[in-house]
Amino acid sequence: MNRTIEVPIDIYKRMQAGYVARLADQIIADGGIRRFVIIDDTGGHVFGWLWRTEPSRCMRLLVDLVIELRNHHPQAPQPPIRYSDVVDALRMALPGDIDTASRDAFAADARTYGAAHWPNLDE
Repeated sequence: MNRTIEVPIDIYKRMQAGYVARLADQIIADGGIRRFVIIDDTGGHVFGWLWRTEPSRCMRLLVDLVIELRNHHPQAPQPPIRYSDVVDALRMALPGDIDTASRDAFAADARTYGAAHWPNLDE
């Protein structure tokens, strides 16, 4: 059974930043250095839960991850990892109880959000 706990927003943001840095490390170690993006089940579950509970926060976390992969990670590949590659990897990594139509909706929401707020992340 999953439990829910309340976390102060400043602590949540710190946890989120640490998670983004760790996931970026993992993506680069698993092939992202060649711009081939793999996101494991844990990443899929985190993003799946967040998308179901707080979609706008999920989209912001996704952008934070891509910015980490492109701009802040010490081994950020060149040419940079594209936003759409991360979206596609996350779509596949979402938990099994999320059906194809919902996966497609996640990817569409992510692409719309990214294009509206950070249009250069796919260059």
